[in-house]
Amino acid sequence: MHDTAPESALRRPLAPAKPLPTLYAELAARERELTELRARLAGLRAFAFRVDPVIAAERQPFDLMAAVEAALDSTRADLGGNFLSLHVPPVQVYASLAAITQVLVHLLVNAATAMRGTGRPGVLHLDAAVLGSRVRVRVSDNGPGVAPGVLGQLFEPYTSRRGAGLELGLGLTISSAIVRAHGGTLTCSNRIPHGARFAFDLLNAQVNPADATLPETHK
Repeated sequence: MHDTAPESALRRPLAPAKPLPTLYAELAARERELTELRARLAGLRAFAFRVDPVIAAERQPFDLMAAVEAALDSTRADLGGNFLSLHVPPVQVYASLAAITQVLVHLLVNAATAMRGTGRPGVLHLDAAVLGSRVRVRVSDNGPGVAPGVLGQLFEPYTSRRGAGLELGLGLTISSAIVRAHGGTLTCSNRIPHGARFAFDLLNAQVNPADATLPETHK
């Protein structure tokens, strides 16, 4: 015997067909979205080529805490209600103060957004450590962590901790490009039992740039 669909399913009315003008309007809207996406991707590629010389011109020794304080001041409204643990030693890095502040702002806002709606108090950790010629900076949260299958694409355009979508920003992609322009790497890993940790490294200003080596930022 051949399997047949349940009688209730056979009796289910078909969805009414959309009028042609409505279909044309929807197709036109999709085409506009694709055109906008192509333009934004082209702009991102152009940014990737511009960021290196701009940052090279802005690099100078500065106290890492200056960037941390500027980022915390900029994100005060976003971080309100969360507990913040701050452990940053007195160390100077050789970098662009404005660019590194921007990276920290993106990571702090990302963490604050992830911790919303978890049903538990938000706990945010920002710490730094000197690892020879490099200084490692980490931003950790107790949010839901990064969705499975997303970690490998997290720093690609229009990808967030939940996945990909046209409505998402470019904060993590830009942050990764900025860190790369400083000779470092921005990474992300999930924490146990929950949460995510972003880490990146910068040049220790007390070390000759020619002697710099990259640490393992995953630790």
